[in-house]
Amino acid sequence: DIDWRHPRPKDIPNQVQFFKTLREALPNLTISMTASGTEWKYKYPMKIKEIVEHVDFVNIFSFDYYNTLTSPPAPLFSGIGYYRGYNVDRTMRYFVCETGNSAKMNIGVPFYGLLWRDVKGPLDKNDGTWRHVDSKREYIPWRLLNGTGFDLKKALWNRNAMVPYIWDMERKMYLGFENQKSLE
Repeated sequence: DIDWRHPRPKDIPNQVQFFKTLREALPNLTISMTASGTEWKYKYPMKIKEIVEHVDFVNIFSFDYYNTLTSPPAPLFSGIGYYRGYNVDRTMRYFVCETGNSAKMNIGVPFYGLLWRDVKGPLDKNDGTWRHVDSKREYIPWRLLNGTGFDLKKALWNRNAMVPYIWDMERKMYLGFENQKSLE
């Protein structure tokens, strides 16, 4: 698995040749590439369609879209304001449209929660998922989510983004994570 999520402009001309040479040298091995899920947003000219001809599949990091807002790690749909469209669905549509090959695209799903402290009010009074925040997010491994002091069974459900989240108004804390329902 070649993790080449953020190629520099000078790397672009060499990417296709690299994967072609690798395939020729290792014809019987599985070769994959990891790509950033924000390719569609930044539109740097990665030649993903040509790369796909030489790899068995592409693992797409379809998570961690937000830095200055509370959020689920990988909203299936939705987003807010400038970030509308920062989601798994749009990311995967971009890669499938660019390559014409959905069979080689894997969705990268995060197995951790995102925790924010000192959270401010919601950006949209009808949607508590997206909130102002000045603090940095904390990554909580999935197996440790129960130790955060939150009752995961009482999570709220964002039907637009198709994800669970917990908003603790008293502690001004927000936890975004995946669960069985969101993975389904």
